[in-house]
Amino acid sequence: MTSGGFNGKGGLTPPCLHKMQCRCFAKMSIILLLFLLDSWIVSAGAAQITLRSSSIFVNGRLVRGDFDYFENLMKQDHNVSHVVFEDCFGGYVDEGVKIGELIRLKRLSTIAKGQVQSSCAYAFLAGISRKFDSSFGVHLILLHATSNENAEKDIAAQANVALIPYLKILSSERLTSEILSLVRQSTLPFQGVVFVRENWIVVNTEKVAYCDGLERGNFKNCIVLPHVDALHLGVVTESK
Repeated sequence: MTSGGFNGKGGLTPPCLHKMQCRCFAKMSIILLLFLLDSWIVSAGAAQITLRSSSIFVNGRLVRGDFDYFENLMKQDHNVSHVVFEDCFGGYVDEGVKIGELIRLKRLSTIAKGQVQSSCAYAFLAGISRKFDSSFGVHLILLHATSNENAEKDIAAQANVALIPYLKILSSERLTSEILSLVRQSTLPFQGVVFVRENWIVVNTEKVAYCDGLERGNFKNCIVLPHVDALHLGVVTESK
């Protein structure tokens, strides 16, 4: 099973809002991991995970062993404070969940630069503070449900039962039932809810849109969802 697709109010949030959510966070994570242990991926090549100036950069697709590599980098520099997901296109869901759990445990901040999709987006959401990169251009976060790469193992539906509440908890309960419903039904490549920030010379704009999968990466053709934004939905904790 893989996760992938096209290439409130702000402020810091605690790891869990209260004890019940802490237990729920752990329970959902454990269930998700149990369902995904037998998952597999078609695309080859591990993500590029690098340590630069006490920040960890994650680029590419998450494959087996990426969490271990990420954890080892954390041990090399105890001053790591940020994780930058830069053109991170999904991959193994359980690797993304485990990276996210470590990010939340260490109370790290996360930054979305370029395209951050699927399992990479799940890990991004675990940041204690979260924001879009401030560099010139388009930055986006794509959320959608998991899907089966192996038709003989239909475990995606079961995994998504855990995944959707898990995403809600990571957003501090701000992702609405309408948005989560769109995420839940999105299992095709290029399909899902996308949160976009465009940084241009004079004007910066943000929007939330639903992509039905037919756009094949052209988010400009997705349907804009009115009256919602990444900040108030808890996807980011600051908009600047």
